[in-house]
Formats: sequence, structure tokens, C-alpha cells
Amino acid sequence: MSEKLTVLAQNSGLEYEALKAFVDNTTDRLIFDATKLTDLFAPLELGWKERVNHRYPEKASASRFIALLL
Repeated sequence: MSEKLTVLAQNSGLEYEALKAFVDNTTDRLIFDATKLTDLFAPLELGWKERVNHRYPEKASASRFIALLL
């Protein structure tokens, strides 16, 4: 899964360690936390319009993260 996380982090513009912590927390708790996903993307400083039009909107990213976790 480490390789997939690396690729996902690079493609999403996220730090690998932040993404890994998010995934670890989600799998440990077995609860998907949308607020934590929003927090994960906060360093990208995307406004709501940018998040909607960004090539990595949170909804699409959420789908990728969920698929990775399954």
C-alpha cells in the first residue's frame, strides 16, 4: 500500500506523511472523517471555487482514498 500512497500523494499534491497519517487514522478507527479529509487538503489553500474546479476536488479524492482503503 505504501507505493499506492506515494503515487496518490504525488498526484494530489499532498505530503506523503500527512496522507499516511490520514489513512492510518481512518483504518484504525474504521470511520471515514470528512473533516479530517478537509484538514488534509488545507495546506493546498484552495478556496471553495478552486476545490470544485481543482483537478483533485475533495469528492474525487475521497473516492480514491476509499478505494485505496478497501
